[in-house]
This record gives sequence, C-alpha cells and structure tokens, in this order.
Amino acid sequence: MTALDDLRLGDGVRLEGVIENLAALQKTIENGYPFRVSEGIAFAEPLALANDVPASEILNKGPIAGMDIVGEKMENGDMFMG
Repeated sequence: MTALDDLRLGDGVRLEGVIENLAALQKTIENGYPFRVSEGIAFAEPLALANDVPASEILNKGPIAGMDIVGEKMENGDMFMG
C-alpha cells in the first residue's frame, strides 16, 4: 500500500497529507482518488539537466563529489536545470 492509498482511506485515518510529484498526483486524481492539490510549490525537482561535462567525469567521482561538480557548474552559470 502506498502513501496515496493510505490517504485515500480518509483524513487522519493513517495520514493527514502527502507531498508528491505533481504529475503523479494529477494522474492519481484522474484515476478517481479524491485528492486536491494545495496552492504553491512545496518542492521543485529538475526534469532535465544540460551541461558540458561528460557524465563519466561526474559519475566516476562518486555521488558527493559529483554533486559538488554540479553545484559549482550551476553557480558559474555553466549548467542549467529545468
């Protein structure tokens, strides 16, 4: 059972709310789940990443160092997420 299934049981039965990807939530609503989307953005996630660094250079350094490279490139304006 997913968090959305738990929430579908009713307010406060197992959960009071869920933070979920908007596209996934909209699909769930289309499938008949009685949910509503609150106003505003709770979080944003990148759907694409454009850069001039070979993926192997980022991935071979491991997750932490790789994210450091991404952070530096974004700060310099050399990499964009959207």
